[in-house]
Amino acid sequence: MEEEFLSHRHSNYIFIFLLAVCTLLLSARLSSYVRGLKDLLFYVVIPSPQSAARFIQSGQKLSENLTQIVKVHQENIELKKTLGRYAFLENEYYNLKRENTRLRSIAGLDIPGEKKPVIAQVIGREPSSWYQWIVINKGFKDGITIDAPVISVVNNVPVALGRISESGVNSSKVVLITNILSALPAMSRTTNEDGLMEGQNSGTLKLNYLSRNLSVSIGDEIVTSPLSYVFPSGVLVGKVEDIYQHKDEPYSYAIVKPAVNLNSLREVSVYIQVK
Repeated sequence: MEEEFLSHRHSNYIFIFLLAVCTLLLSARLSSYVRGLKDLLFYVVIPSPQSAARFIQSGQKLSENLTQIVKVHQENIELKKTLGRYAFLENEYYNLKRENTRLRSIAGLDIPGEKKPVIAQVIGREPSSWYQWIVINKGFKDGITIDAPVISVVNNVPVALGRISESGVNSSKVVLITNILSALPAMSRTTNEDGLMEGQNSGTLKLNYLSRNLSVSIGDEIVTSPLSYVFPSGVLVGKVEDIYQHKDEPYSYAIVKPAVNLNSLREVSVYIQVK
């Protein structure tokens, strides 16, 4: 409180001093000394017109620069939005291009017998049954029947995916070849030796009932057998990764990696009978 009082007191002293000086200058005769002092005070207290003009111009330029900065910032935001839209459209273009390539590959498959393909999209898949089932958007109104073979395409090559287990009006359920409930006759493309391909509810398959003389080798392609009542013969299933011998059984078995990429299923082809 005391400091504030002293501050006001000093301000009053300064004001009185300046008032006395101004009164003296106004009442005194304008000698050269007084005129010089008067001009000095006017120069300090009152800016010259040139200085005022420069100050005003500087303020105007500052205002213009701020306006320009805001304008450039807004343009930058709009350009970023435009680039984002172009990036989205480019991504959509490449997705459609890849989808078109897949559909052309599926449509161009060589279908044996009196069958035709029905192209369907994968519309459902449960994480808890990732290697067991998928749902497609075609049903019996599209000619889909129980046990119809379901084919995918990898590098323009048809590969076995599964078979229809349930068929509704507009959708169907596909049991995958990796499902533990799935079993299909398969053979080595090299030796034509038959075995039974069984699912493991995982990313590998098990080819059972192979002869112990190891006529099947690691790296051999496994294809569907003519003994299969679901798939046409010769459809690629996968490649042999390892071979094991049963100690107490007269046969061996092979671990097969499926040819189909189960993590990128988008479209499939269902073989239906031509009426």
